[in-house]
Amino acid sequence: MACAIQNFTVADCITQGFPIYDQYADIFLRPDLRQEVLKRANLPNFMLYLYDWRSKLMGGAGGERTVSTRRYMWEEMNFHNNPYLFTIEAEGSAGVAGQPITATIIRPIGSEGQTAPAVGYTAFTNVNGEIVQAQITDVTDDQIELTPINGLALDFTGRNYTFTFDPNYVYDNTCTNPIQKTGWEQTQPQVGTGVIQKYENGKCICDNALTHYGYNEIPAKMQMQMPLTGNMVDTWCLPTAVQDKLTGDMFYGQFVQMMFGQFDYTQDAGISGLIPTILNQGGYNMPINASDPQSVKATLKIIAMEYYRLNIKSFELWCDITMYMNLNEALAQLVGPNNFSLPIWNGSAPDAGNIVWYGFRSISNFLGTGIDLKINVISGWESMQLNQLYRDFAILMPDTPYVTQDGMKVPQIEITRLAGCEAWRVGTKNSEGSRMWYDDSRLRGYRSLDIYAQNEFGMDIHGLPFMGILTGSTCYESVNVIG
Repeated sequence: MACAIQNFTVADCITQGFPIYDQYADIFLRPDLRQEVLKRANLPNFMLYLYDWRSKLMGGAGGERTVSTRRYMWEEMNFHNNPYLFTIEAEGSAGVAGQPITATIIRPIGSEGQTAPAVGYTAFTNVNGEIVQAQITDVTDDQIELTPINGLALDFTGRNYTFTFDPNYVYDNTCTNPIQKTGWEQTQPQVGTGVIQKYENGKCICDNALTHYGYNEIPAKMQMQMPLTGNMVDTWCLPTAVQDKLTGDMFYGQFVQMMFGQFDYTQDAGISGLIPTILNQGGYNMPINASDPQSVKATLKIIAMEYYRLNIKSFELWCDITMYMNLNEALAQLVGPNNFSLPIWNGSAPDAGNIVWYGFRSISNFLGTGIDLKINVISGWESMQLNQLYRDFAILMPDTPYVTQDGMKVPQIEITRLAGCEAWRVGTKNSEGSRMWYDDSRLRGYRSLDIYAQNEFGMDIHGLPFMGILTGSTCYESVNVIG
């Protein structure tokens, strides 16, 4: 037997089942384990992406306010339209010379107040390039009687007509008739409603893991990769690592709710997140063919014309990388043929072969309107694989801060927190708004250390009528994710 095993390696001897080697099998067959875990140097740090995106959405370090009840409201002024306008439906036939016609007023729909035309007012409109004046001689419900001047005939056929009117009365040159009077109207603010939702989480660590009693084998360094940061953490003493994991879970959950959350009215739970709320209430949700330069120009022109009317001087597009690349290519094709002397390509001599691709980030004074456009990329959207949920899109937001009556600036996106009796809250609130505490059940004869976390927040979105989501034409098919 001794001679026979001289020709075997140690591994062969173990495989052949020689007893003297069996007890050393776990030593001889175990490969050397490098103590340091290797990781790719440029692994994405999801936590930094979340911080960056949230900070930009809320206008920097601010963007939080405190409310005293779970349900709350705020008043918001979004419009300042000309109130001295009304529109009538197209008439079926023209009027008779010198005779009044009766038309149907199209009532305004929305929160914006509008002064009603009254008997005695003078109204003006455009008919085929000519300004036409008429006297308002009767208003009953949505029916208005318009009387021509100078014996002319009124012809409001073919389309709807919008009028402006003088809300004052012509003096009738008499000393007996009193001055006519009407009631008065004012524009009422929109009332926004919000709700605070509480979220919670917990982790437990068994006593055997804390004391290492449950480990028959243990490496010199216990490490794992943190899901959000990608960093390696030492888990020899577990509570700190578990606390960091729980902090990340709470913060990521807040981000997901901010982006995708929908309030469940049947359960009275959740919050209204950015994307669903804009899709439901935004005024500028539209498709965009980003592969067609003229279509891109036409879409941006529509937005610019509306913002010009609203006196909004700047707006932003927050794009995923698919939309950004398509817009970049389309804008380059627009710029090139128009010869704006803009270097689409930068590079060295052909033999060096170094090319710097163009990257458009803004357009100033778009089509001479004085309106500026900023084009941004949402940090980390693809790295976090959120493009599997939503891709080829741009969030349209006017770059217009809101102000309170006292002149304090308010970002368009605000996180709301619930005020409470701090002295009786469990745990201290961290910078992300979460509270964390420990419960060592071993003190009561149980066998775990439990770590809990809670946070509560809501979200206010100001200026929803001016927001929108531009969607491309990418089909939502299965995406293979590596990693």
